[in-house]
Amino acid sequence: AKSVRANMDPLPVIRALLHTAEFTEDMVVQVNVHDEIFDPGNHWYNPDFGASVIGLHDHARARVHVHPYFSDAELWDYLDSLSASVLPYRFGTHSGWLEACHDLGVPVIAPTCGFYDQQHFSTGKPACRVYDLDEQSFDPASLATAVKDLRSSPSSRAVTSRSTTSASAAEVVISTGRARTSCSAWASRSTAHKVGLA
Repeated sequence: AKSVRANMDPLPVIRALLHTAEFTEDMVVQVNVHDEIFDPGNHWYNPDFGASVIGLHDHARARVHVHPYFSDAELWDYLDSLSASVLPYRFGTHSGWLEACHDLGVPVIAPTCGFYDQQHFSTGKPACRVYDLDEQSFDPASLATAVKDLRSSPSSRAVTSRSTTSASAAEVVISTGRARTSCSAWASRSTAHKVGLA
């Protein structure tokens, strides 16, 4: 199903984020999925994935939200609200999601596969932080390190106030093509910065 394309593996990434949240005092993981994965008449129907995501609701640090597609304006506003986005690709070369994040100045945590970390290499250094994910392996510790590094970077959106009405310590957006699965790790309302992983 295109909701979870063949090159994507969001559940291990979500679970790794939940594990990280258990050791991060102010972090919970908000998981957003498009409602089409629950519609038997929809081409992108994916009941197994849907059940796995709904099953995360029982985790103390997870918040699950099922919703219809964002409009273009809602999607841009959503992306712009992130401090970073994590890509859950096990294979591939480039990402339109990464392009959108780059256009809006949203940092990306990308997998080591493909050329994602080189997509915007104009400064002579990678435009993305990376974590170990490819067809053969996934290293959750490398993802946790990337999140922590981004949160502690003084120049990142993760520690720069973006608004006074919403706040997060880590934002995880799992891009799954036309339909998206997203996870957000929220901090207290008193802070106004996000670290996003897509």
